[in-house]
Amino acid sequence: MFPQYEIDYITNGIHLPFWVSKPFRKMFGRKWPNWRANPSVLENAIELDPLDIFDAHIENKFNLISYQKGHSWNLLDEELITIGFARRFATYKRAILIFHDIDRLGKIAKDHIQFIFAGKAHPKDQMGKDYIKKIHQSGEYLYDNYGVKVVMMENYNMDLSHKLVSGVDIWLNTPNRYREASGTSGMKAALNGGLNLSVQDGWWLEGYKKNHLAGWSIGPDDSNPEDPGVSNDWDIDSNALYDILENQVIPTYLNHDEWLYKMQCAISLAAYFNTHRMILDYAEKAYRLKKQNPWKFEPIS
Repeated sequence: MFPQYEIDYITNGIHLPFWVSKPFRKMFGRKWPNWRANPSVLENAIELDPLDIFDAHIENKFNLISYQKGHSWNLLDEELITIGFARRFATYKRAILIFHDIDRLGKIAKDHIQFIFAGKAHPKDQMGKDYIKKIHQSGEYLYDNYGVKVVMMENYNMDLSHKLVSGVDIWLNTPNRYREASGTSGMKAALNGGLNLSVQDGWWLEGYKKNHLAGWSIGPDDSNPEDPGVSNDWDIDSNALYDILENQVIPTYLNHDEWLYKMQCAISLAAYFNTHRMILDYAEKAYRLKKQNPWKFEPIS
């Protein structure tokens, strides 16, 4: 479109001091007192004591489920893998992909996995509102036939978002490829040790390449548009999702040490996907300022 210009990109980031939960904030502070000013130290998350990570995560998970129990009739279980999905219910985000083969999902998730959803559709987006209705219907079916719990939280806001990204075990994202501009909720989950389970689009296309141990990729990347695997076919993507849940997520969760190692890898991603790095990228790559020290720039001649 613009052959006369050199085209580059800058990836979004999150404000770490706001999105890191209190238990993780304390843990980071004990290990790296200057982590707020220099979040790159989180690259060394492998140095964190796995038991400290576990304790911090369990506190967050209990806080989330305790809140949920006060706002929903279907009570979640602290022992089960908790998968979260919370965002705008725009249809391209495919919130109901997970229910595409509901009986297969029920057989896989039974006694292992529970789901918590939150979000809002635009008042004029009837299909988005229908997706929310579909989640309620699917949840009732899964509970009645397989005992699998699906919760849809009301009144989605920043406070609930904070509880969700810090309290779930896995952050689910299933958009149509080539539609996700960036996304940041998965970054927030990773900062708190949450593992991403996502289509390789938006930030996760980059994040998964940086550290594939920080979660799982649903289907191939989008580097080859001719690949039938990137066609956004619901059968292909849902089958890939179910295979991951059955053959990777559940076995890994049962292997305590392996899961905690993946949580360390997830935290290390926050060393890159944050606003400190983003602002430096804007200064150097977009505004072409030359760095003299971390907070002083001058124009590049």
